[in-house]
Amino acid sequence: MISLEFNYPPNIKEMMKLEIEKINLENLEFDNVFPAGESVVAITDIKEKEQKNSSGWYLEIEMINDDGKKIFDRILLGNKDAAYRDKAKVRWGLLQKACGKTEPVEDTDELLNLACVVVVVHKQDITYGTQAKILKYLPELTSAKKKGGKEY
Repeated sequence: MISLEFNYPPNIKEMMKLEIEKINLENLEFDNVFPAGESVVAITDIKEKEQKNSSGWYLEIEMINDDGKKIFDRILLGNKDAAYRDKAKVRWGLLQKACGKTEPVEDTDELLNLACVVVVVHKQDITYGTQAKILKYLPELTSAKKKGGKEY
């Protein structure tokens, strides 16, 4: 007969216990996810950042809604892959248009403090739980949302 008994190193159970005790439950919030659906947001910051896999750079756009919840978008304008760049250029243009711009901006600061509407969906992530993702940008709330309807 084969024994399935595991022989842990002598202190592994204590080490596991210590890791569990480090979690501070008081700071955990269940409703900290940006709401799904249409939301009016203001652009608060735009930063150029390098991609971690060294495949180029992107713009990280920080936005905030009336409730003070933040959401971020990453537009891969400097990606080495032309397909990503082309999609990113369209997304960047749609963001500018949603902010009321009729001509392309020359400086990202021109979008700071401008408002637009984001359509947000929730995605489930094994590691991070519920994640809010911007599906698209709109220049204004749709008529259905103004009447209290249309959730995504």
